Amino acid sequence: HGLRLAEGADYRVERPAGRTNAGTYAYVVRGVNGFAGTSSASFRIERAANGMRVRKSTRKVAAARVARKKRVVRPLGVTGASGRVRYRRLSKGSSKRLSVNRRTGKVTVRKGTKPGTYTVRIRVTAAGDANHRAAAKTVTCKVVVK
Repeated sequence: HGLRLAEGADYRVERPAGRTNAGTYAYVVRGVNGFAGTSSASFRIERAANGMRVRKSTRKVAAARVARKKRVVRPLGVTGASGRVRYRRLSKGSSKRLSVNRRTGKVTVRKGTKPGTYTVRIRVTAAGDANHRAAAKTVTCKVVVK
């Protein structure tokens, strides 16, 4: 009814410690100094978006070198990812002469690959963690054998 209450003098708010992580937290308001009763409520901190960024580049491989031995190139750079990062070669739009390491993202050019431009589509996923959601991006990388 128009009565203004002051925190500390008329009521006390009990807040949970460590309110920076994702999750649900409850707080309690208790009356003090002649004001009786309690009231509680909860609030939720959602997981943040995953800040994963994927940088791609075209890599060149000498045809003379790949004629004798397989070659490994790294056409991707992943930064800002939260959680474990995995890579998967997508068959649609990818050359059969290229394979992708699931853990490192390195691309292997098979021995005997003829000169030309080859593409590989890679699905990059970051699993997320307690405070960040999972994320996934698909990129197309080029490898030039010349």
